[in-house]
Amino acid sequence: TRDDAGHNISVKASYKDNAGHDESPLSEATAAVADVPAPNPQPSPQPQPNHAGKITLSGEAKVGQTLTATVADDDGLPANVQYQWLRDGQPISGQTGATYQLTRDDAGHNISVKASYKDNAGHDESPLSEATAAVADVPAPNPQPNHAGQLTLSGEARVGSTLTAHLADGDGFDPAQVSYQWLRDGQPMSGQTGATYQLTSDDTGRSITVRASYTDYATHSESPSGTTAGFISHIPVAKTPLVFDVTDARFGANGHDGESAAADDTAAIQAAIDAAWHAGGGTVRIPGGTYMIRADATTGQWQLPAGLKMRSNVTVDMAADTVLKAYANDKPYHDIFNFYEVENAHIRGGTLIGDRYTHQGTTGEWGNGITILSSRNISVEGTTIKHFWGDGIGIDNTYADPRLRNDDIAIQGITADGNRRQGISIMDGDHIRIQHSTLQNTGSGSSSAADLAANPRLKGTPPQAGIDIEPEAGQHVNHVDIRHNTFADNAGMGLSVLGFRPEENRTIDNIHIEDNTFTHNQGGITLRGVSNARVTGNHITDDRAPPEYNLTIGERTPDAVVENNTLDKGRISDLMHGNNDVEARNHVPYTGYRADQPTSVTIHGTAKAGATLTAEVHDDNGYHENAVYYRWYADGVEIPHSAGRHYEGKHQYTPSDADIGKTLTVRVTLTDYGTHSGHATSAATAAIAAADHPTPNHSGSVTLRIRHDGAPGFDVNHPEQWPTLAEAADGIGGSKRVSPEVGRTLYADVKDADGIPLGSAGHNEKYYDGKPLIHYQWLADGEPIPGAVHDRYFPLSSETGKHISVRVTYTDSAHHAESITSDASDALIDTIPPNHTGSVSISGSDTLTATVHDADGLPDNIHYQWYKDGIAIPGATGSRYTKNPGDQDHIHTVKADYTDRAGYHETHIGTANTPAADTAADTFARAHLPAGEPYRVVANLGEAKAAIAAGPDLQNLVISDGTHHALLRHNSAGHHDDAYPAGWTATYADTTGDATSHFMYSATDSTGNH
Repeated sequence: TRDDAGHNISVKASYKDNAGHDESPLSEATAAVADVPAPNPQPSPQPQPNHAGKITLSGEAKVGQTLTATVADDDGLPANVQYQWLRDGQPISGQTGATYQLTRDDAGHNISVKASYKDNAGHDESPLSEATAAVADVPAPNPQPNHAGQLTLSGEARVGSTLTAHLADGDGFDPAQVSYQWLRDGQPMSGQTGATYQLTSDDTGRSITVRASYTDYATHSESPSGTTAGFISHIPVAKTPLVFDVTDARFGANGHDGESAAADDTAAIQAAIDAAWHAGGGTVRIPGGTYMIRADATTGQWQLPAGLKMRSNVTVDMAADTVLKAYANDKPYHDIFNFYEVENAHIRGGTLIGDRYTHQGTTGEWGNGITILSSRNISVEGTTIKHFWGDGIGIDNTYADPRLRNDDIAIQGITADGNRRQGISIMDGDHIRIQHSTLQNTGSGSSSAADLAANPRLKGTPPQAGIDIEPEAGQHVNHVDIRHNTFADNAGMGLSVLGFRPEENRTIDNIHIEDNTFTHNQGGITLRGVSNARVTGNHITDDRAPPEYNLTIGERTPDAVVENNTLDKGRISDLMHGNNDVEARNHVPYTGYRADQPTSVTIHGTAKAGATLTAEVHDDNGYHENAVYYRWYADGVEIPHSAGRHYEGKHQYTPSDADIGKTLTVRVTLTDYGTHSGHATSAATAAIAAADHPTPNHSGSVTLRIRHDGAPGFDVNHPEQWPTLAEAADGIGGSKRVSPEVGRTLYADVKDADGIPLGSAGHNEKYYDGKPLIHYQWLADGEPIPGAVHDRYFPLSSETGKHISVRVTYTDSAHHAESITSDASDALIDTIPPNHTGSVSISGSDTLTATVHDADGLPDNIHYQWYKDGIAIPGATGSRYTKNPGDQDHIHTVKADYTDRAGYHETHIGTANTPAADTAADTFARAHLPAGEPYRVVANLGEAKAAIAAGPDLQNLVISDGTHHALLRHNSAGHHDDAYPAGWTATYADTTGDATSHFMYSATDSTGNH
């Protein structure tokens, strides 16, 4: 510049070189800067002429090829050149980039492109290219090989997530012309034809695929597909992003490997689960390590001993090397995880180990890895559960009144290994899925007799199945999906589904058993008493059952679909339809039996009243004794209660006095080892003679027995062995009687020296062709109890103070009609303490203090959450809260959550008194309500102020005393006023377009203050 004239100019550089040296070299200086005088006068600058921009096209004018626009401008180009491609001079919608791929729509047309920009000299430019020749739509002279389309999926493979299809094709394609079809396990899903799909609960455990159909720009017909990796998880995204690590200092789990008291992590893990619950949900993370758990640590209302209590909206996430191991205990009931009336709770990963081989008790069979009771939306995925005293997983209801059912239970990718009773037991529930899991080594497993003799701890307890579905009275199992599982080396059946007694209000309905593998079990699949069963695509191999029965469709299973199953050995037995028909629809290669052989039956014994007759069956192909069904007749008329199978004693019949003078026959039906259906009727006996010494009637008896879990040798499955009321009170032979209790099951034990008529199930409560052989009626103070008509009675609090008895009627085996009433019990007592509902109050002004009151007693760990105007205050979780500046005009509440000393879970809300304000503030509040949404008129009356609010999520109206009403005034003009009672709920329909409403509240307290 002119300032430099006469001066010497140099430059200095500063830097650190690559060897780490600090450098600052200085250049040599110039000579003195010359100052050349400007011409006088100075000429005005001359504007430069515009150099017009030009745009050219490159690329082949052929469908599928790409054209590229190139702009040149001597005045310089900006970075933001705008393009518009034209077809025959008309804009092509959406095509505004520097390149354009020619489509079939362009065939026969001329394509050009226009650019718009301001050049670096400030000139507005809009050059237009020359148009191409007509676009060709002909195959290239040397056709290129097809570049096959590729379809990939993005999105999490879990229920609730959205999957998105991404299509790529080197030959190009028109996205608007692509058709999608989503498939579940290879089957198209109706209506799912978009590029995205949201996973639902029905997708749990399934493989989801999407197929795209289109013709690419090279005219190739394409139909690529993409599939999710692995099965769809039932565990949804956590309710909150919060993660609670059990090893954090505030919880303190250690994960030591050892069984000392110091290694006990039960309380620490429970604290983390509870913290996630109180936060509204989250994930409890249990890192690798071995954590000792007291599986009998906790109890609760209606609950038996349990370990960790799962909570709603909590997911427990265990690492692959995480182990939760149960301390040895002596309790018949216990578990590591207990789901008790919770929702949306999940377990993933890890290993659970029980105390089967170190258990300190000798009774019971209910020590589980996981127990699920009356819960909804529950998942167990990828967990190994082994060596438990009872089941790996037990699914039941709480037996509390009213009974709540399990619903939406998903068990996937688990391994149940070496558990004493069952891999999984299902007693009650709807929509249960068990998929991609392994159920193995249950009970005695494949241990030999020598192994069991050497180590009695290896012996299991029946049924010892991989999965056993067996509801009790009043329970129902519906909509069960069992797919893609492996059942191996179980001492009992692989899968046992037993519904026996619909008359006792226990049912099994809609069971799908598909694509499972059964190896080396004591029988593959058995179904009895099941409706709407489907058994398809299963493979049963190397079974240890007798060779004729690896798949059994038993009685009361009329509509089972059994097809496309493969048995490497053995037979299918269908007692409802015959074996030949069912085996024709399956793959049963066994051919070791001869053609159909005749069946015959002969009666042996003396034709005399009181003498036992025995039916002997013969079939040259052989048969299993329990494959024979017997019916006895007197003079051609079927004898009541005489039909059944060998294991029910129906191969024998003892004539009574009612049969004297009549001839008897027996008819048998069977399926032999060659799968042929046989039937035969015996020759008639001689006329039945009178007994040499007629036997008089021996009157029966009925005794009340009581469930007594703590009694030595107690077994819930054998109620005839439960103690009587006297034995429960004073030991065997005692004279005292214990009073029956609410919630403690009573059992009617019937005895008759003449014999109790035998049906098809158990010792006492028998059925014949769907009708009870013994009729029960339970009585309270001599009056029938409605609906109490079974062998067991679950006393309810409504009968408290009354004396319980039972009346039974039946015809004994000697054909004597019996009607017997038990002795009445002592008065029914209710040992369950009534709940004394607690409350929470708030005191103080600047510092608020919450005080909880509960007559049942308070625990040490009450959980608090403070709110301001209904919004949770972060970190305000103690019993005290200090207001911040500006809080005085806001409403403060606190929620207290705890389980009282009587075992009742309680949640209470307290509201702080608000200081007096001016009249306008006392009576009016304004709220913006979207039209058509529900609202509730709500208020809380403090010492002097009525606080008014509205919305769908507010608390109920609480007013300490006095009269009250609420007034809703629509719009500022007040054209419509309605008076509503407190707590009233309605829907606000805005008819004027103004969704702002006024609320006016007034109240008068007991002292007359308004």
